[in-house]
Formats: sequence, structure tokens, C-alpha cells
Amino acid sequence: MTLPAPTPASLLRSYYSSLGYRVHSGLQFGVDLVLYADDPSRVHSDFAVVIAPPDANGLDFRRVQSLARAMPDLHKKLVFARAVELPAKAGPGAGERTAWERVTGFAVEELRIMNFHRSFKTKQADKGVGGQKKKQGGGADEGGGKKRKGGGSSAAKATTTTTSAAKEEEGGEGAS
Repeated sequence: MTLPAPTPASLLRSYYSSLGYRVHSGLQFGVDLVLYADDPSRVHSDFAVVIAPPDANGLDFRRVQSLARAMPDLHKKLVFARAVELPAKAGPGAGERTAWERVTGFAVEELRIMNFHRSFKTKQADKGVGGQKKKQGGGADEGGGKKRKGGGSSAAKATTTTTSAAKEEEGGEGAS
């Protein structure tokens, strides 16, 4: 009895899970998968993944263009990914395979498509992976409400959040 071949979706779910992401359906955003760096109730997804067909001819330019234009507004990075079967024989470079590649016999090829043109309203510093924290509480008295003119700058808050996240990452890397 032979096992059925793994599907590209199951391979990519397994791959991103092995990297520490929480993988969920991307149907809401018109993609196959979305990746969360932490619990989805605490952070927004950072990456929108489209499972690319095995051959490059299967990509529809209109879909690529539409998704590339939409992702900056959704605060997501667009990734096209596909699983490629590795040769079974050990050859040069076989020792350089990751644990996931050795177990599955597949490698993942990724292509990130970015659109640097954003409207002036949404232009903010990149918060990094896992930096899109969801607001807790949400009451107007707790800072969850919208500010009026002269009531503060959201860009200043984004910079502060980015700075504190960068300090946490520096502290985390030194401890490892």
C-alpha cells in the first residue's frame, strides 16, 4: 500500500508551521494562506501566500497585479510559494538541506512581490514580522478611539511601537 502524494497546500502548511508561523486560510484576502507570527487574537497576519503552480506559465498576470496592488492596503507582504521535489540521490549540497527538507523530500521556493507605492495616508514605517499588534480593550477612554486633529499623531505612535519592538528583538537575540 502506497501513501498518496502530499498536496502542495499540505506541504506549504507544514513548511510554514515548521518555521513557527500559525497558518490559516487566506480566502478572506483572495490568497491561499495567511501567516501569523503569534496568536491570531493578538496580532494581524504579516504574509499572504499564494500557492504557485508547478510551472511558471500557470501564473495569471492579472491576479498577480491585483494582489500586488491590494496587499499594501491590507498591510501584508505577498508571497508566491511552491514546493519542489528534491532529487532522492545524495549529491553535492545534500548535506545542506534543512531538517524539514530531509524529512519531506521537498524544498520550498518563494517569491515576494512588493509594491512600494502607497497612498500618503497609509505610509508608515514597516513594523517587522509580528509587529502588527491588535488593539486590546478598544474603549475610547483606553486609547482605542480615533483621535481628532491636534490630538496626536498616529505616525509618532507607529514609530514608538517600532522602536520598542526593535529593542525587544535586540534583547531576545542577545539571550539566544
